[in-house]
Amino acid sequence: IGEHSKPLKDFFEACNSLFLKVTTIIVSVIPLAVFCSICSLVMLTGTDTLLSLLYFLLTVVAGMAGMIVVYCLIILIVARLDPLVFLRKHAPGMLTAFSLGSSNASMPYNMQICRNDLGISPKVYSFSIPLGATVNMDGTCIYLVAAAMFLARIYGVELTGPDMAAMFFSVFVLSVGAPGVPGAGLVCLSVLLVQIGVPVEAAGLMMGIDSIVGMFRTASNTTGDVAISLVVAKLENLVDLEVYNRKSGD
Repeated sequence: IGEHSKPLKDFFEACNSLFLKVTTIIVSVIPLAVFCSICSLVMLTGTDTLLSLLYFLLTVVAGMAGMIVVYCLIILIVARLDPLVFLRKHAPGMLTAFSLGSSNASMPYNMQICRNDLGISPKVYSFSIPLGATVNMDGTCIYLVAAAMFLARIYGVELTGPDMAAMFFSVFVLSVGAPGVPGAGLVCLSVLLVQIGVPVEAAGLMMGIDSIVGMFRTASNTTGDVAISLVVAKLENLVDLEVYNRKSGD
């Protein structure tokens, strides 16, 4: 419809700018929220609970590190590229995602890395990165499973085989539907706890460390977005190998 579509296009661009601005404002106060939640956790819980939460945090971080190893193996086996080059060039993106704690807020920088450092064609990353920020929540899957089993054990809820199978499908659906903003994992966990018979107030134990875990989740999720963008682009011959293999600063 030609020029008649311009008002509609301007409207959606204005909405996009508004949502990004709101996300930026929220992200700017995350450090204060993390500080307050951790102080509250320290004051309201005992040493044993804090130690258990520390073990839980280490378990989740180990799981996400294993997920990044899987990404590297996919790059090596499927795309036949050096995964160490990918890790070195995407490291600033992982740090940015970790700091922001939001897949959506990390999208512009991830796209920049795809274009300037990895040599991925815009035909791929302009579609895959926004899509991945919405549906690719591998880190959230790891977190939900570990947190649900951790809290079920604390509250003495025994998970049977059927319960585990139902939890598997629920975690998949919740991770796909989770928005790429801070705190989404805690909301999804509350829904999952009700399903497996754990009191929903158990999610309060996670509240003190959820922001920290969320940073690791985001780093894992965005790494998967960029890694799979690289693999797809390589299979479609849409990667500039000269840019990919070029040393940083050249």
